[in-house]
Amino acid sequence: MNLDLYRKRQVAYGGSSSIDKLDYRNKQLFNRALQESFNAEEVVLNNKDWRALILEDKLTLELDQKWIGMPLESNLKPGDVIHVKRNDIRWIMVQTDLSERSFCRCVGKRCVAEITWRDEDDNVHSSWAALRGPTETSIKTEARKHILFDQGNEKVALWLPDTPETKSLRRYKHIMVKGETWEIASVDYLTTPGILELNLVEAQDNRDLDNTSLGIARDNKFTFTNVFDKDLDFQLNTYISLEPYLTKDGVDITEEKESEFVFTCYPDTYTYDEVHLGVSFSELGNYHITIGYPNMKMVKEYDIEIKQYETEIESYYLIKGNSIIRPLVNSLESYDIDYFVNGVQTPITPGKWVFDKNFATAKSQSAYHIDLDFTGEIGTMTLQYVVDNKVLAEKEITVYSVFG
Repeated sequence: MNLDLYRKRQVAYGGSSSIDKLDYRNKQLFNRALQESFNAEEVVLNNKDWRALILEDKLTLELDQKWIGMPLESNLKPGDVIHVKRNDIRWIMVQTDLSERSFCRCVGKRCVAEITWRDEDDNVHSSWAALRGPTETSIKTEARKHILFDQGNEKVALWLPDTPETKSLRRYKHIMVKGETWEIASVDYLTTPGILELNLVEAQDNRDLDNTSLGIARDNKFTFTNVFDKDLDFQLNTYISLEPYLTKDGVDITEEKESEFVFTCYPDTYTYDEVHLGVSFSELGNYHITIGYPNMKMVKEYDIEIKQYETEIESYYLIKGNSIIRPLVNSLESYDIDYFVNGVQTPITPGKWVFDKNFATAKSQSAYHIDLDFTGEIGTMTLQYVVDNKVLAEKEITVYSVFG
């Protein structure tokens, strides 16, 4: 007898014991059912695609509770949430069958609500949850000052994954379920590892404190503004200070949350200054910008256009030299002509100097320089610089008497 062949056949057929063979046979049947059963579904678990069997739970009459079977490699366990692609339904695992060894089998409850809350660090979290309720055993009535009213005593049970983010869901905290505000009365995180069970009691809605847009009950008031809120024209290669301004209940917390600030832009033809929170764009065109604090759900999006504006040319001529002449003090003066374009000295076309020869004579001169020797004639004359019979610049010179 070939012992090596015998051992290989033992492994191929599930081992030597009857239990191992039974588990091997069950796994084969399960894998076949995943491919051929009408109860098999394409699901997503932890961002990975799987096939799963979703079967009726014959031990209960609840329609929102099923048996979920998945391969051992999926490591399905209580607290996991699977997403069924076909009908866009999510199921949370609340219990596992430890006796099943050939595949993972858990009890799943249908998720009917997504719970959102804000933790102590102002970060926003959300989780899918299954619920039961609301239930009410009796209606308690009370009268005050001849006004009869009912006391709210409805209750709701929630099941959601027990994660580090859900640690902030503790007693007396308010949460919103399907647009209604509830208060956490008790928290069970010990019965089933991986599952957080919340018992909620009815609470009063508060329009001033409840953030209905995000679904957060008793939320703080946050405001967020920045430079893109303003109707500005953004130019090419211009440094733009992003200037975020974040407040919490009227108190400036911009500096406190500086490390959480995020700026993204598409296309990525820009330069971002993370230290001073500034940006400059290196190409013309349209940009899609996302700016804000994602962890706090304080994010804004903008579509802007970067343009190139023509620079306005500012130019002028300047004749340099004294405009006041006093005989015996500065009767010999020098004058120069300069031309400036946007503050930069620029060469000019050579021209000629024109002045009243009754007041002065040219000691020496060139295209851009002249030395005038004043005769002592008292009065005012105009020194001009002319190019092609066009006066480009002129300077008024006053000659005083020797006595002032």
